[in-house]
Amino acid sequence: MSELEAFLDQPDDKTSLVDLKDFHDQIEQRLDFILREEHGLRIESAMRTCVFSGGKRLRPKLVMVTARTLGADPARALDLACAVEMVHGASLILDDLPCMDNAAERRGAPACHLTFGEDIAILAAVTLITRAFQVVTDAPHIADSTKVEICSLLSDALGVKGLAAGQESDLRDMQPSADMDAVTEMEHNKTGILFEVCLQAAGLVAEATKERIQALKKFGYHLGLAFQIFDDLLDALGSREKTGKDHNQDSGRSTFATVMSSSDAEAHAFAQLQSSLAVLESAGIHSRPLMTLVKVVFSQYKQQIA
Repeated sequence: MSELEAFLDQPDDKTSLVDLKDFHDQIEQRLDFILREEHGLRIESAMRTCVFSGGKRLRPKLVMVTARTLGADPARALDLACAVEMVHGASLILDDLPCMDNAAERRGAPACHLTFGEDIAILAAVTLITRAFQVVTDAPHIADSTKVEICSLLSDALGVKGLAAGQESDLRDMQPSADMDAVTEMEHNKTGILFEVCLQAAGLVAEATKERIQALKKFGYHLGLAFQIFDDLLDALGSREKTGKDHNQDSGRSTFATVMSSSDAEAHAFAQLQSSLAVLESAGIHSRPLMTLVKVVFSQYKQQIA
């Protein structure tokens, strides 16, 4: 048994699982309200179809679990959690477009552009992003200065410091011979930076110290890389039946699954997990629900790869 498997095989904390289920239900209900169809537009249907297509809600749960860990009422972070999930949903719509990854399936259903057309898919993605910023600015019980900081974090994560830059590198700049530093930077931009936003936003809501918020950002960095490594492995080793999406999309590109062996990639993922936990430990942040969330997600990935 590998170190990673031993970590994942540790028993989950039952109280933490109940808390995570409660957070999941709160997120679903709030998203349902935020994304209610009021104008009879296909854009609205496309937005709802994308967001309610069966995601794990990892990112919004990270926001709420971290807020509670830091002593804040997680309800104060609910709208911020939903905003991050909406941005994530928009990124999936854009990733699947023919001019991007040209994916046919997402979460076991046809990609958004195949169901609603490319025009509606693009409009839905843009509207999800703009609505996410509105959700942040309208969030109750949060200081305006905090909302400005979170909007700035989201803006950076979406643009040339984050998702857009990572996607451009993935599509245009990367070659199969790219080195690990280049792969790490690209995949952090594509995935990890939104993890960082989740942790930093929760820290801001909880009025944590700058040192703790910086530690949370580092935790998100390592956790995001571990998450992306498993996503790369799923693309290379998984099946559509288990994951509900296209595979071998990264063929000919540089990813953690193509620049190293599968076993080395898995070991690298575990090293990133270890680094993430070490960051929390050094900052004095202890959270059984947070560790349970990490284990649940990575256990699901292991099952899909098996």
